Amino acid sequence: MSQCGRCVISSAESVVIVRFVSGTNGGVSIAGTLASVLGGSVVGLGYYACLLLVMPDEKLVYCPPQWPIVIICALSGLVGSTIDSILGSTIQFSGLYPPLHFPCTAQAEYLVFAKQ
Repeated sequence: MSQCGRCVISSAESVVIVRFVSGTNGGVSIAGTLASVLGGSVVGLGYYACLLLVMPDEKLVYCPPQWPIVIICALSGLVGSTIDSILGSTIQFSGLYPPLHFPCTAQAEYLVFAKQ
């Protein structure tokens, strides 16, 4: 989701968490991070809205408060995006498939060579 900020929402430069080289995997932008938090919030709000629509009022009285799940989901979106950026900047492979010169991942390259 953090890539959405760079491509769709904002034209600001992204920052890389581990390697500070622009254009590498693991870039983080403010807009992308906010999009991750917003995405988590939408999931939490969807859960909360469905809970209010489905559960009878007399049962909701005895349940613990469910609204904190919205905050938990928003924080989960932030943490997930951060972990994704750290893994992207440290272990994600970016390269070109030599015969065709198109970007590929290590798994796709392995599968192409394994079939030959």
